Amino acid sequence: LQVGGEALSGGALSNVPAVTEIYNYYGPTETAIWATRRHLPRVQESPRESSIGRPLQSILCHIAAHDVAHSEPLGVWGELWLGGVQVARGYLRRPELTAERFVAHPWLTSSCCGRGVAYRTGDRVRWYADGELEFGGRIDLQVKLRGQRLELGEVEHALRAQPGVLEAVVLALGERTNRHLVAWVQPHASGNGMPVPPDELR
Repeated sequence: LQVGGEALSGGALSNVPAVTEIYNYYGPTETAIWATRRHLPRVQESPRESSIGRPLQSILCHIAAHDVAHSEPLGVWGELWLGGVQVARGYLRRPELTAERFVAHPWLTSSCCGRGVAYRTGDRVRWYADGELEFGGRIDLQVKLRGQRLELGEVEHALRAQPGVLEAVVLALGERTNRHLVAWVQPHASGNGMPVPPDELR
């Protein structure tokens, strides 16, 4: 059984028949969906729910900190950069975003590594001693909600653009399988003291 797209919960795993071999895949759309794979044994001492496994043969995983090209050592958190033949060429008609997320990298020099370009995932990871990668969330304000990637900063910007709103903060709250967006807004001071109508903000 091959699964991917969302984090695999312990509850979902417990519903799979014990004789089933399970492989959990991780990877953004920009690397043709799959970049790493983890075999999930049914009985194990440490469940490692945050592990995303090991790189696939066609993918190179590089952990960078503070936009520096050198790779971080074992156990040190950094941003996951992916290279290889599966890496996309960029975003259609979005040259600025393409330049930001797809970067030339000296560590990708041989022909087997694709075009010498790494994709910056924005995901925070570190190496386990056995070569698996531990997932530690995002390094930015991007969240995943019902399968869609959302930029909280963009939602906040849209709220601040509404009449009567001075400031806005947005968070994704709730459990992994039942998350929702919650926004706090600070209204502009006005003579009548009337708050911004919530229905308009929604």
